[in-house]
Amino acid sequence: KLRTVLNQARRDRQRKRAQARVSSQEVMQKISNCSKIHLSTKLLAVDFPAHFVKSISCQICEHILADPVETSCKHVFCRICILRCLKVMGSYCPSCRYPCFPTDLESPVKSFLNILNSLVVKCPAQECNEEVSLEKY
Repeated sequence: KLRTVLNQARRDRQRKRAQARVSSQEVMQKISNCSKIHLSTKLLAVDFPAHFVKSISCQICEHILADPVETSCKHVFCRICILRCLKVMGSYCPSCRYPCFPTDLESPVKSFLNILNSLVVKCPAQECNEEVSLEKY
């Protein structure tokens, strides 16, 4: 009986942690408020595997990385998203809580930027079927 109670308590804690992660993600997305300026991953012309899409997406807004920057803990974000989050939520990485300051942000490695810029995206305008590389967008 004690084991059942302990297992139930463990499941409750896990559920609360999962809810906290979801709500903090929602808060960060509201802070960044970038849906009108950043491109959705749904605009990718190719249906890439989910893990690849995640690697080219901002961990705050979940859009395709725009002007990407890397933190000292190696997480990658859109510049405007991470700067807004640091200003509102404090000087730590939104992904791992490692101390992070605007002066620590660096450009990701060139090979990553080359891959990102070579991605082909669909034009977001309705009735426009044009596809262009992210670099030319």
